[in-house]
Order: sequence, then structure tokens, then C-alpha cells
Amino acid sequence: MNTVEELFKAATQAMEEKVLIPTVLSKLAERGYQAQNEEELAELLKHAEIVRNGIATGEILPIPVSQLGEQGELSKEASEKVAGDFLAFAPDVQINISEVEPVVKEAAAVLTWGFMQAEKEQAAQAQA
Repeated sequence: MNTVEELFKAATQAMEEKVLIPTVLSKLAERGYQAQNEEELAELLKHAEIVRNGIATGEILPIPVSQLGEQGELSKEASEKVAGDFLAFAPDVQINISEVEPVVKEAAAVLTWGFMQAEKEQAAQAQA
């Protein structure tokens, strides 16, 4: 593995361990789900990963039940909102950057840079 790949792997792992997993576990705890052992923890994280991947691919839209009709269909308003922004119903997040661990800041910078490079390369290929 080259240095860039190692850097991205370390950044992804840091974000998983320091941000994603603690966030998922705290959100599940707010809803009354707490792992009692390692097997339950692994199962909760497996389902969280399924949801995360579903949202990332657009297969799952995070829409509150209050925006659904009796048959589970989207209201017209909700449909229009998510058409413009698939995270339209996600709560706003306030982050005090001075409280973020340095390793998380570094990982976020590495992953953001990687994403921007990939977008730049894709745009260049589209123009060619």
C-alpha cells in the first residue's frame, strides 16, 4: 500500500472510531437501544452501517414519519424537499471546532482533500 492509501485508510479509521461509532451509539441510546455485550454491539453497528450505506447511495431517505401519509407515501411537501436536498429533514448540527480532537480534524481534512481531488479528476475526465 502506498503512503496516500495508508493516509486515507488511517483517516477513515479515525473518523469511524472517534466520530461515527460514538455518534451512532449515543443516538441509539437516546432511543433506548444499548448493547449489553459485544455481540449486541456488533449487531447494532452492523445495522447502523446498513442504514449509513443506504443513505449514502440514496436507497434510504431520512424522512420523519410525520411527513408520511396513511399508506406510508411521502407528502407532496416532503417529496419536494428531499428532491432538492436528501438531508432536508436532518437536524442542524452545531460543532465547536475548538472541542474537536486534533486527530478528527486531521482525518476530516485528509478525507475532504481526497474527495475534492476525486471530484477534480472526474470533472477533468468529463471534459476530455
